[in-house]
Amino acid sequence: MSTSPVNADGAIDLSDRDFSRGDAIPLTGPWEFYWSELIPPGEFSDRDLAGRVELPHEWGDDPEDASTP
Repeated sequence: MSTSPVNADGAIDLSDRDFSRGDAIPLTGPWEFYWSELIPPGEFSDRDLAGRVELPHEWGDDPEDASTP
């Protein structure tokens, strides 16, 4: 029985993952999330932790709504 990969400080190592199995990967824990932005990997170090959200987390479609991250 294989163990699920673990989120470590907003990152997860999936380099050894066999995606052909179709298993779900739990995303529980802290992740960096930036509403309506696509940030290239090299630019993450320029960001502050304001984009950190704890999963599981629910939010709406309106980024101004208090329920959004």
